[in-house]
Amino acid sequence: MPLADILAEFSAEEQADIRAHADDLIQESRTLAQFRRAVGMTQAELAQALDTSQAYVARLERNPSAAMQVSTIARIASALGGEARIVVSLPGKPDATFDIPASGARKKSVRPKKTPGATA
Repeated sequence: MPLADILAEFSAEEQADIRAHADDLIQESRTLAQFRRAVGMTQAELAQALDTSQAYVARLERNPSAAMQVSTIARIASALGGEARIVVSLPGKPDATFDIPASGARKKSVRPKKTPGATA
């Protein structure tokens, strides 16, 4: 039975709810790898943009953690050409959306080389 025939059994309001829920499920199912591929980047290119290793990007794609820092998500979104937002939804209240700025590339610590026999 085609999906259109199944949906026809529901009221217009129920169909709208079903479509909204389907959109939510589609959004939730997108993965970092899918976003990366959609913009035509390799893991190595994303790693370079994030100033990290390809192995780290591969690990994030394989096992995204709910404990991933918001700043990391924002940096990834920015490197992919997007932006990160957090939406807070409360029952009976309008959603609140917070834009999360990307903090830029992670800075590597650069220590001056010590010259033998030199004093500071």
